[in-house]
Amino acid sequence: MRLVAASTLIAFSTANPASAAALNSFRRMVRAADWLSMDDVRAAASTVKVLNGERARFEIAGGRFRMIVAINFAAGIVFVKFVGTHAEYDKVNAGTYTLEFKQDAARLVESGQGMAAAARSLGVVEQTLGSATRLAAVCQTQPSPLRPLPACLLQARVAAA
Repeated sequence: MRLVAASTLIAFSTANPASAAALNSFRRMVRAADWLSMDDVRAAASTVKVLNGERARFEIAGGRFRMIVAINFAAGIVFVKFVGTHAEYDKVNAGTYTLEFKQDAARLVESGQGMAAAARSLGVVEQTLGSATRLAAVCQTQPSPLRPLPACLLQARVAAA
């Protein structure tokens, strides 16, 4: 896997020396990894908490610090979104889904896979994808000639049924 924003980890470990060894270990683990799903991430790191289909939280230095990463399994990229203390972590929305993730979910459902298959494909539980209403809202944010709004809404309703 390729680690994006490694400079964030270096700067943090310089400012917080207690995190240096753990963050160096994390960088080595990511570079050696070939993760295909969140299950692979869980197998590699016992303290990881999966936040959604693309984000995970790692405990650093025995839990003194927390790090949030976004993982694009298809591209083989791990992007550091946040690293900080527990107090700093409490101020961020760690599980925010990106618009791209939501659109990917909507496209999978629209392709006829259905909600359960789309959830499996994205590495999340079906309930995480939410209701047809949320999928419809995603469709409304970016209607396109390739995905006309009425078809999008209809497919989301059919998939939820």
